[in-house]
Amino acid sequence: MKISKIQPPPDLRSVIYEFWHTVVPNSSSAIESYKIFADGAPGIIFQHNNGNSNLYRDTVPLPITFMYGQKSASPCTNFIHGQSSIFGVSFQPATVKQLFSINSYELTDSLVDMNIFFSKTFTERLLEARSVQHLVELFSQEIYQKLLRAKKEHIIQESVHRIRNCESHIDSALLAQQYCLSRRQFQRKFKEEVGVSPESYFRIVKFQKSLQLLKNGQYNRLSDIAYKLGYADH
Repeated sequence: MKISKIQPPPDLRSVIYEFWHTVVPNSSSAIESYKIFADGAPGIIFQHNNGNSNLYRDTVPLPITFMYGQKSASPCTNFIHGQSSIFGVSFQPATVKQLFSINSYELTDSLVDMNIFFSKTFTERLLEARSVQHLVELFSQEIYQKLLRAKKEHIIQESVHRIRNCESHIDSALLAQQYCLSRRQFQRKFKEEVGVSPESYFRIVKFQKSLQLLKNGQYNRLSDIAYKLGYADH
């Protein structure tokens, strides 16, 4: 599956990591399976073939547009029935509560129809879009309006940034202390904003870093990656 990535407008980069798009060119009878791993971020999927959902979880068709939360459980498998166009919005980790006024952990390991957060006519406008750039513009306009009304929370956003840039273990008690919060208060706020505990988020980030090192061939032995990222063994 070849994925094209599109950078968001500058005024949305605090909440959107990237847009992405792919077309699955299967024959009408083919069924492809794709394993989904935790990547440390929530997002939105808009997918269809002539206005119909082509994406399934087990035998259940998923909504044409849906929002998904963090993954903390084992990988899940999605199935694509025939040709399909898929467009995605990958959010920054700590933005669901800010933009949509719900605790992020309510979406953890689940997905919901996007019509809960956007008007039904928005999906209709997406289906009428004639280009990927038009989809980017439609999502950017809607999310920018939500951002204007959003309450900003810098503590967790700063913590996410520090965790993503940390090579070794990071202690949530020390992070909490820097913001004059108890460890329990900090963990509760983090889970509300990000969807998982700071410890779980750090494990996801470390796992993604290891995948990137493997993909880019930046190692001589697996133990090099294990040592660099603090795993007990390869």
